Amino acid sequence: MAKGFNILPVLNFVLWIIPRSIKLNMLVKGGAPKPGATPRDKYDCNKEDPYEIEEVVPNKLWKVQHSSETTFYTTDEGRKGAKVLGIDVDSELFEIKMKKGAAKFSKEAAEMVPADLETARYWLSKESIIDEDVFKIPAHNLNMMVVRLDNGSLLLYAPVRIRDETGFGSWLDTLGKVEWIVIASSEHNLNIPSVLKRYPDAKVIGSAVSEMKLNHIEVLTNSKLDYDYTDQEVLAAANKILKPNGAELFYVSGDI
Repeated sequence: MAKGFNILPVLNFVLWIIPRSIKLNMLVKGGAPKPGATPRDKYDCNKEDPYEIEEVVPNKLWKVQHSSETTFYTTDEGRKGAKVLGIDVDSELFEIKMKKGAAKFSKEAAEMVPADLETARYWLSKESIIDEDVFKIPAHNLNMMVVRLDNGSLLLYAPVRIRDETGFGSWLDTLGKVEWIVIASSEHNLNIPSVLKRYPDAKVIGSAVSEMKLNHIEVLTNSKLDYDYTDQEVLAAANKILKPNGAELFYVSGDI
């Protein structure tokens, strides 16, 4: 969004008139994981443990939250991406929308918007954010589910970055062998290349779009996922193996 002007309708029109093959190639190239562009986490910045682990079902299911930098504030590419999505803290229209959204929660929340936007402008005014300041900005938190199957192996759903420096990698190893990796959607693929490298023998489940993005950076064995969950028959084949071991996957229509 330019100041006071919403460019999303223009972008939508431009995307509409571009041939499908070119459009798909642009989206795949733009959305593929970028080697060497891993967001900084708490260990990178402060040598702190970036993980919070919650045992949801004893000896069966764990939720792992990983905290990294919010790139909308901290990187040039993230800042550009935020504006494309209409997040422009200098826009009066954006402030109005923020207040309306906050008012749905409470009057107090709406009254906090101007101060929050002023804080956002402060951080965005800096050319770069040094390590010591990264987590003065609210963190970007990603959740991974770790499932221990009945045969003792592990399934990682929506993998986060796996570090050894904090003991997290060895903790996973003590739980069992990672035999399944599920890419939750093609928009959540940033950590997939490093996870595939760490667990090269694991079966990988994802969408056709995820497959295209990962092939763009050549990280898939034989250039294919083991299972495409957008194909009902293929998903059924995966579940035929998983269900006897205590897990089942469901495809949400429209998710890519």
